[in-house]
Formats: sequence, C-alpha cells, structure tokens
Amino acid sequence: MRFNRLGTIAAFFVLCLLVIQYAPRPFTTASAENPFFTESALPFRAPPFDKIKDSDYSPALEAGMKAQLA
Repeated sequence: MRFNRLGTIAAFFVLCLLVIQYAPRPFTTASAENPFFTESALPFRAPPFDKIKDSDYSPALEAGMKAQLA
C-alpha cells in the first residue's frame, strides 16, 4: 500500500500541534514571584530579563526537566 506523502506530513503536523496544545505546562505549579513561571506580555513571550535573579534559574530548569519527563 502506498501512502500519500502530503497526507503523512499533514497528519504528523496535526499530531505535533495536539501534543504542544495539551502538554503539561510548568507555569501552573511554580511560584508567581519567579518571572519564568508567569506569562509574559513581551513579544515572543520572552521573559522580563530585568526582573530575573540568579536564584530564579534553578527552579525553572527543574520544572522544565520535570515537564519534559512527564
């Protein structure tokens, strides 16, 4: 059976969009004081770099790794 390459690519694209839409987000369980865990109003959702402290990186990296493993 021959598969339509365009159909396969479209199905893969839709699957990727679904995974991105319903993937667990680290924003829900983290502290609101950490700029990495709040939605940004900046272009491309960039974090507000002027508000980030050195102590904010470790919890953000831990939450990202935890979300990736889930």
